[in-house]
Amino acid sequence: MAIADRKLWVSSGPPQARLEARALESGEREYGPRGDPGFEGAFAVDGNAVWLVGNDEAAGGAWLRWFEPTAGREGPLTMLEQGLFASGVAVGREGVWVADAKDGLVIPFDPESEIFGSPVEVPKGISGDDLVAVEGGALVWNAATGWLSRISYKTMAVTSELKVDGYTTDAPENAETSQLAADHETAWVTDPAGNAVFRVRYRPRRSGSG
Repeated sequence: MAIADRKLWVSSGPPQARLEARALESGEREYGPRGDPGFEGAFAVDGNAVWLVGNDEAAGGAWLRWFEPTAGREGPLTMLEQGLFASGVAVGREGVWVADAKDGLVIPFDPESEIFGSPVEVPKGISGDDLVAVEGGALVWNAATGWLSRISYKTMAVTSELKVDGYTTDAPENAETSQLAADHETAWVTDPAGNAVFRVRYRPRRSGSG
C-alpha cells in the first residue's frame, strides 16, 4: 500500500494479484485493476512512476517494469539475471532496489542506464517484500528472525545488522504479515504476534543533535 499524487495504491496477492489506485477523498477507483503476468503484489511508487516486479517463466524469469499512469507511459520488462527471484521492490533517490528473498539478495537498478548492478548478499536474510529505500541505501527486514540489515549505496554491501530486542521470532504470523517502514534515521517494524510495534534507530544521531 502506498499514497502518492492524492491516490491510494493497493495490491492484492496471488494467485491473481492485481494493482489499483483509488482517490483519497472519494474512494473511487482511478486506475486499474492491473494484473501483469507473474505479478505477485509487490510494487513501489515514486512521484508519478509506479514500479512493479514479478516472476514469469514465459517471459524468461524475474522482471522489473515501470509505468506512469497520468502520462500513459510505461517501460518494457527489464529482466533480472537468470535464476534470480523478484519478491519486492523499493525506490529512492539513489535508484531502485529489487529484493530476492529466496536467495537472500538485493539487486540495485539504475533507472537512467536501465542496468542492474551486482546482487548484494544479505546474510541475515529477507522476508518477502520487506525492503525500503532510505537516504544512502536501503533497509531489509527478516520478519522470521527479527534482524534488520542496512545496505550502503556507496559500498553496495551490508554495513550494519540490528537485532530487534523483544520482537517475537519464529512466529508464522509475523513471517507473513510483519511490516517495515522507515524515515532518514529510524525504522519501525510491526510484531502482529506480540501485538506491538518496535522503533529502531538504524542510524546514529549526528554530533550535537541532542
